[in-house]
Amino acid sequence: NSSEDGENSDRESLLRELEQAKQIIVEQDGLLQASLRAAVDKKRSSLTGVEENSGSRLMDIDETLLEEQEELERERERMKRSRERLKVDRDLLIKEAEKLDEERTKFEEERFAERVKLHSVISTPGSSTKIKLPVPATPATKILLKNLGASDT
Repeated sequence: NSSEDGENSDRESLLRELEQAKQIIVEQDGLLQASLRAAVDKKRSSLTGVEENSGSRLMDIDETLLEEQEELERERERMKRSRERLKVDRDLLIKEAEKLDEERTKFEEERFAERVKLHSVISTPGSSTKIKLPVPATPATKILLKNLGASDT
């Protein structure tokens, strides 16, 4: 099943790359046609003796389009790097949160053990006083307390 997922992922990746290649071809075709029109317009104007600015305008448009395309590509790369950094940061944050929860659970277990020990020294036989934890219990601590038969309130 995971191999099917991998194949589907590879297939989707290839389809995206194919679509991007098609877009690039269409853009390049448009630029080539504009360049050819500009060359033809320039040739006509030189043959007729009429000076037209349409060829130079098309060249300016081509240049502007190329600059915009390059800027978009740089922006895509920047966004890709940013997403990768955010993923790494998210993974680190999750790992640290898990570590913090484990440390808190250990701390609460030690503190509970100290209170139970203190309570057994202070209490008299037959008394039934409950031990109260000074901090709210985490889900893991609640399970531990329940297994120990103690109350977390």
